[in-house]
Amino acid sequence: MEIPETGEQTQLTPKVKEIADSIKGDGVAVAMNIATYIKSMDVVEGSEGPDFTRTADEVLEDNRYNGCNEAGVVFAALLRAKGISTTYIQVLKKDAVKNYSKERPSLNGHVFLKVDFGDHENKKTINSTTGEITDALPEEMMVGAKGLDAWDIGLREGFGDLQRMFEEKHQQLLDDEKN
Repeated sequence: MEIPETGEQTQLTPKVKEIADSIKGDGVAVAMNIATYIKSMDVVEGSEGPDFTRTADEVLEDNRYNGCNEAGVVFAALLRAKGISTTYIQVLKKDAVKNYSKERPSLNGHVFLKVDFGDHENKKTINSTTGEITDALPEEMMVGAKGLDAWDIGLREGFGDLQRMFEEKHQQLLDDEKN
């Protein structure tokens, strides 16, 4: 099995490989089983925002994840450990980007994964927390950035990193309207 490229945050450590090896199935079935595994983990309660500081290994070791970003990091690492090429996508709600202001910052986004199950013509989109598999991102969302994991796309700490992404996309919309 060829191992797909992975990021610094989604390294295929012994812990990641051990858990991936315990998850059965191929293709879509393994993705559904990974989703079930993630749903069995505890969710960090009382969080005041996203935490991009932990690796997939650390999240798995803790058996708790903080929102869609950590679920996405774990999902991507486990899929890659199963030999499935995966892109981490931070999406932003279009309305939140359009109406963005520093006075009214928004965290209205989510993490999805673009997965290649071997049919390069028909990649699938997976919701990082529900495991729902679809052909495309939801219509009300836009791509903020995509890469190997959160760190790869510049999300390393928390709220401030995500706000910079909203601000950049808002500015792009304004620039596009002028042209």
